[in-house]
Amino acid sequence: MSILSALSSKKEAKKVSSSLKDFLENFSIEVMPRTASKIENFNEILPQNTRVYIAHIEGVPIDEMVQTAKRISSEGFDVMPHFPARIIKDKSQLEDWINRYQGEAGIDQALLLAGGVSQPHGVYESSMQLVESELFEKYNFKHLHFAGHPEGNKDIDNDGSNKNVEAALSWKQKCSLFPIGRH
Repeated sequence: MSILSALSSKKEAKKVSSSLKDFLENFSIEVMPRTASKIENFNEILPQNTRVYIAHIEGVPIDEMVQTAKRISSEGFDVMPHFPARIIKDKSQLEDWINRYQGEAGIDQALLLAGGVSQPHGVYESSMQLVESELFEKYNFKHLHFAGHPEGNKDIDNDGSNKNVEAALSWKQKCSLFPIGRH
């Protein structure tokens, strides 16, 4: 039984403050294809339209990612797959991923992040470069979210400064002011 299902019963609703119930509404979760496969039906544990991020861990084939996105989306959830820049080899692979997510699973949004690998597998080092490819605009993605490290990160600034982190945050803030394609 889900948390929100329990809260929706009359008996439980009386025990839970309205502020806690409000806090738990519109939450998001994150799954990986391996863990999502263990859930028979997400409708049994989540309210409809919950945003479900699908984490793309190095080594997980794109086929598994797209199939997971398709399945969860077909169950009525707001799916947002990760696009980890450092594991994407080149623009052709990025376009393939975008095209597959959209064509096979109906996805039009993404979480962009650098990714947890220290050395890029190809031409992309940052989420900003993914946006600059203009492929998300080409395929009419509606929402792009960014992951970041406002506290700093040694993978981004290995000299101990926050120079690159601050530049990335500034760039992402500017992007947030404009619709996709107008940065």
